[in-house]
Amino acid sequence: MWGISFSLFALMSFGLVGAIVCKNVIRADFPAGFVFGAGSSAYQTEGAANQDGRTPSIWDTFAHAKYIEPGGDIACDGYHRYKESNHMLHYTILTSHKYLKINMEDGKDFMKYADVCFREFGDRVKHWTTINEANVFAMGGYGAGLLPPQRCSHPFGDCSKGNSTTEPYIAAHHMLLAHASVYRLYEKNYKDKQRGFIGLNLLSFSFVPLTDSSDDEIATERANVLFIGWFLNPLVFGDYPVLMKKNAGSRLPAFTVQESESIRSSFDFLGLNYYFEMNVTTMPYVLQLEKRDVVADMGIQLEMIIHSRLRGKFKYPIAPWGLTGVLEYIKQHYNNPLIYIHENGQRTQRNSTLEDWPRIEYLQAYIGGVIDTIRNGSNLKGYFAWSFMDSFELFDGYEARFGFYYINFDDPELKRRLGAIVCKNVIRADFPAGFVFGAGSSAYQTEGAANQDGRTPSIWDTFAHARYIKPSADIACDGYHRYKESNHMLHYTILTSHKYLKINMEDGKDFMKYADVCFREFGDRVKHWTTINEANVFAMGGYGSGQVPPQRCSHPFGDCSKGNSTTEPYIAAHIMLLAHASVYRLYEKNYKDKQRGFIGLNLLSFSFVPLTDSSDDEIATERANVLFIGWFLNPLVFGDYPVLMKKNAGSRLPAFTVQESESIRSSFDFLGLNYYFEMNVTKIPNVLQLEERDVAADMGIQLENVLNFTSRSEYPIAPWGLTGVLEYIKQHYNNPLIYIHENGQRTQRNSTLEDWPRIEYLQAYIRCVIDNIRNGSNLKGYFAWSFMDSFELFDGYEARFGFYYINFDDPELKRRRKLSAHWYSHFLKRENITLDGIDKQRGFIGLNLLSFSFVPLTDSSDDEIATERANVLFIGWNGSNLKGYFAWSFMDSFELFDGYEARFGFYYINFDDPELKRRRKLSAHWYSHFLKRENITLDGIVLSPSRDYI
Repeated sequence: MWGISFSLFALMSFGLVGAIVCKNVIRADFPAGFVFGAGSSAYQTEGAANQDGRTPSIWDTFAHAKYIEPGGDIACDGYHRYKESNHMLHYTILTSHKYLKINMEDGKDFMKYADVCFREFGDRVKHWTTINEANVFAMGGYGAGLLPPQRCSHPFGDCSKGNSTTEPYIAAHHMLLAHASVYRLYEKNYKDKQRGFIGLNLLSFSFVPLTDSSDDEIATERANVLFIGWFLNPLVFGDYPVLMKKNAGSRLPAFTVQESESIRSSFDFLGLNYYFEMNVTTMPYVLQLEKRDVVADMGIQLEMIIHSRLRGKFKYPIAPWGLTGVLEYIKQHYNNPLIYIHENGQRTQRNSTLEDWPRIEYLQAYIGGVIDTIRNGSNLKGYFAWSFMDSFELFDGYEARFGFYYINFDDPELKRRLGAIVCKNVIRADFPAGFVFGAGSSAYQTEGAANQDGRTPSIWDTFAHARYIKPSADIACDGYHRYKESNHMLHYTILTSHKYLKINMEDGKDFMKYADVCFREFGDRVKHWTTINEANVFAMGGYGSGQVPPQRCSHPFGDCSKGNSTTEPYIAAHIMLLAHASVYRLYEKNYKDKQRGFIGLNLLSFSFVPLTDSSDDEIATERANVLFIGWFLNPLVFGDYPVLMKKNAGSRLPAFTVQESESIRSSFDFLGLNYYFEMNVTKIPNVLQLEERDVAADMGIQLENVLNFTSRSEYPIAPWGLTGVLEYIKQHYNNPLIYIHENGQRTQRNSTLEDWPRIEYLQAYIRCVIDNIRNGSNLKGYFAWSFMDSFELFDGYEARFGFYYINFDDPELKRRRKLSAHWYSHFLKRENITLDGIDKQRGFIGLNLLSFSFVPLTDSSDDEIATERANVLFIGWNGSNLKGYFAWSFMDSFELFDGYEARFGFYYINFDDPELKRRRKLSAHWYSHFLKRENITLDGIVLSPSRDYI
């Protein structure tokens, strides 16, 4: 959880505030080497869908169908306006920029691709993330069918093909294998020369029990197993989580000894994307079902946490403690790996203004969470805000904005504009040396130019061009043509890291060839390579639910024309792990010594919270972590899948050979994590009795809102969820080096440039990052999602994540900087500037008195004079220079006169419970909401933003 020292009353009193607005944290608080950046994505920003030989990706297909309208064919026109984007980068002085997401389905092609990357770019790129949001890709693409390749089976999704009970596991299995293969490729061929790092990215949530029951608390642990352990357990320990193997049985592919060895420790860092919390409740009966998907195997149900007063709002809640919780969870469970926050950002509506206050507030809070996490020992090395500029969001299309730069998608020129500069009191220098910040982007989501220059359709093109996303990303942000403009935006935002473009390739050999080309051509400049983005989600979503490309699933887990949700997710993950390991070893062998780069894999992570306090739900939460983290991280760290996953998936989980296990184990220099929100987990025990089970069913869990990616509301702000994920990885997977690859806030397409929700979200999560670092997590970077509004893979253009606004209704796709871009840039440029723009100040010494309001008993002059004498006795001073207000008390405690019979706290403590569990009361939610927004009245009425911020 979010780390604060409560040794002084003042600190304790402001702990609730700090979780939201990141008080007293400045850039210099972060350790040397910690990087900041903003995320972007090729598909979501580039456009140029049909130019220069570009062929449709699975996201093109997804968007061109019914799922996102319009697609990313133009997006931000980043393909043509790269110079403008580079100028934006220069202005924003981002020290890191999240690399573009790459998705490939075949391990051999993936290794070839990685080999090309290492060979061509390894001299310059030092951090490589193999898979972005691997966990979500497995679940969303192969379990629920909500993501490309949209494979699922009934009743888990409505796909024409796929098997939601098996394919998420198979997909995750292949992703882990592919990632490990790429890691071993780099390790073997490039590591010594290029000195780079290989990681994998996960989408993470902070999971919060829906109730105080032990069942829901256990379910929360299972949710963490699903979202974190599924990938991280293999990456750290070489096998899937025991719970996942137990519940998924034969549907979870097993690693051979060789595969386990290859996957174990096959990452140098973990990339995390984080946006919000999720409630978790146990659903034990689901384990008795004949057919179970990955979530059902965890016996949990997830629901996105949005307070009743916030329902219907588009932005994500600001709860940086959620991110802190995720990071703490990873730290505690996964040996504190090196982590980069690859995506973290606030969503605003399409019609939002340039004064994007919600984005600033969000980022303030989460950057504060980052520094707290660092101080608590998380090995967090970078933070990347999502996103650099408004782009085509994968679920919201152009209706939501995440960017620092505003793009008018209604303007053909797609002009960028930046809002006002705002900083809360966290400074860049708070982060350790070497920690990087950035903002995410994605080629498909931004480039456009879908049919230009030989580009052929990817699985995302196919996905978008079908019924899933309208419009598609054929134009997106037109980044293909406007790269100069994007570079200018990068210059303004001073991003020093940029997330790599998302690319989808299906063959492992091609992947190695591609990686080899990359290493050879760019390895002298690129030092961090991520082989697979959200490998776990790709396996589950693409092969389990069929909700993401390649949309493979089977009934009842999704409605796909082909696929097997009970097996293919495991196979896909298996191949991904092998491909990743092959690429890692390729780099290690051919490039490492010269280029000194790093290879990683990316997972989508969630903070899993038990839906109830029941022990069943708590155990289910662990299974959820096994599913989402251990599935990939266990092989990468230990060389084999988690025991639970092998037990539950049985023969459906491919096994690693001894050689494969050796190759995969330790085949990563870093783990990339994508994290956005928490999820509730509940146990569904009876689901294990079902004949057909997908990955989630194998875990015997049900997640609430785990695949509700089409909702365009803002993510809740709960950075403790990310802290939990990071702590889990730290504790379970040897504290690997981690980069948060994606973390950001979603806003609606019509949101303004004053994206306060995004600022609030990022504030909270960046604060969470520093907390995790202080708590010992090996977190080395944070990348906000996203650099600019882009074509979102599920929202299309209906959601915005970027720092830059793009008017997708404008043929020129004009960019405009949002308030969050000003804030993020200002935060990164000034090491002594706090997140709210206040320099760190000296402390003050005071004395405390108990006071009463004395009222004359009668109207007599004697009683009035006696009242004055009483004031003299108790106070002795009649002046008024009020400077602060402290509510009593932070949590229920032993009252000096009432003992335990009276309660004053914002947090409820069950004094009859030996574990003294804490639960937030309604007053805590209200007080937090009041404090985090200076323009929020006591009754929740929003006033005009104060110009004092500017």
